Amino acid sequence: MLNQVGDEIWTLDGPAVQFYGMPYTTRMTVVRLARLTGILAPNGKTPIDWRLSFIFGRSEARRSLATLLAWEPENIILAHGECVSGNALDFLRKSFAWV
Repeated sequence: MLNQVGDEIWTLDGPAVQFYGMPYTTRMTVVRLARLTGILAPNGKTPIDWRLSFIFGRSEARRSLATLLAWEPENIILAHGECVSGNALDFLRKSFAWV
């Protein structure tokens, strides 16, 4: 069973294993990073690894964002996270301000 040791942090003690003839205790630590990295609704942001992946393609990303904004969506249906009902353009501009 997971033991909560802090906000968004849990541990699970495992069995002792032999390492060069000595018992070595094992422990698994689980950290939920979504909240710590700020990617959760309602004020979530794009994960840093995604933003870094556009370092050399920022101009293409800006063109794609311009195309997306030109569609003037009213709502956004997301596969993961909260859907956006109304004010979709404002949401997109805020979400992709880093581009």
